[in-house]
Amino acid sequence: MCDNNAQKYALELSLRVMLLLMVVSLYGQKDSKAFEVSSVLSLQGGTDYLTFDTNGTLISPTGGSYNVLTNDSVIQYPNVLVPAVLGANANVLFTPIAPTNPIPFSIASTGVVYLPLGTSYLSEGNYNLLYTICDAQNPTHCVTTSVWITVVAASPFIGTINSGQNEQYKHSNQPLISEKNGLQIINFPDPNLKARLLSGACCSDYPLNTTTVVDLNGDGEVDTTEASKIGSMNLSASNISDLTGLQYFTNLLSLWFPSNPISVLDYTVLPTSIKYFGPYNIPIHTIDTSYFPNLIVLNISGTQISSLNLETNHFLTTVGIKNCPNISSLVIKNGAIQDVSDTTNGCWSNCPNLVTVCTDDNELAAVESFLTTCGYNLSLMNVNSSCVLGTEDFTNEGGFSVAPNPSKGVFELRFSEPIEGNVSVYNLLGQRIVSTELNGTVLGLQLSDYPSGCYMIVVESGNKVMRQMVVKE
Repeated sequence: MCDNNAQKYALELSLRVMLLLMVVSLYGQKDSKAFEVSSVLSLQGGTDYLTFDTNGTLISPTGGSYNVLTNDSVIQYPNVLVPAVLGANANVLFTPIAPTNPIPFSIASTGVVYLPLGTSYLSEGNYNLLYTICDAQNPTHCVTTSVWITVVAASPFIGTINSGQNEQYKHSNQPLISEKNGLQIINFPDPNLKARLLSGACCSDYPLNTTTVVDLNGDGEVDTTEASKIGSMNLSASNISDLTGLQYFTNLLSLWFPSNPISVLDYTVLPTSIKYFGPYNIPIHTIDTSYFPNLIVLNISGTQISSLNLETNHFLTTVGIKNCPNISSLVIKNGAIQDVSDTTNGCWSNCPNLVTVCTDDNELAAVESFLTTCGYNLSLMNVNSSCVLGTEDFTNEGGFSVAPNPSKGVFELRFSEPIEGNVSVYNLLGQRIVSTELNGTVLGLQLSDYPSGCYMIVVESGNKVMRQMVVKE
């Protein structure tokens, strides 16, 4: 009897243990799955941009000190964004990465950027620090992010930061021109611009014959006479954010300044003599080329420009447009024949929103051939020579208008005469999303249920095909 009870008790205990293990297993699976979802979006590491002066004072951001975790976040399940913190309630694990080459900055274990004791002077330039943060609940999920530090001259320069590395310098007590030994010295507000000009590797003389130094008399300054002898200038990747002072280079024909933190162009500080202009790979959103009436070549690749109008540039024959995600319209109807012969390296590539191109009548066929060879689908574009495009109404060469354009979703098509045919709407992937019959002079289209973007309206009537691009906001 006791043996039977013992066996029964052992069996019952075994079942309880098995049930407990099943519960633990299920609970563990639930947690594991939750962490699995969380790990996809668990960290958001933001790049930090700091500005110090040569005395070691933090200029921007203000506050005296800076913690790199300020710009980092943890995205907790289900997608709740919380600041990254250390200490007793830490939600991240933090590891500074020692730089490959010694630099005068470090990151403490608390995340604070600091200068080693005894540092009394910093050299102007750019420095980079790296660190890794890991999800405290999922330590295998980590991201490595960076801190960019720019050191600028102390007095008489002061600096503030706008966005990214775009430092805008203000000269505190010197005019742009001062006299020294009978020379008119240019006082460049941006020390990086001056340093580049004095480097001896930036410029050619006027009129573009040979490479030359700017500081011809070797006094460590740039005077107006020296500036007038420069015909070509390449300021690539020099951390320049202010071009003030270039207006004194009155014979400058060629200016290239790619990969610099310049987000707004100040045309008043640029000479109107420029013929070859390269503001590419910089974060500008607009450009007004009417300031450069002699322009021949323009390269805006890698910018955020959304439209480009070159109709006032009657000598311009070459425009470089690559990697411009925002550009949607281009006007090259300027009376000059565009060089669109290079379909190997000269294509307007990686510009997915380019849908409207207006050109001169005598080059329309060449531009259409160029676009086709470069991979554009002309059926989804409006390539014409009329250049009649406005935000309220557009009347194309076929005689129909669309208003308003752009619109929140409702468009009205009007025709100059009764039309019988079919109207289709295509997205930028070439997919037809709307098809309707037309019989009359007015038709309403409803695109409210579709995503914001560009759409092509195609009207087919007999042998006639009319196209118009619209923008749904």
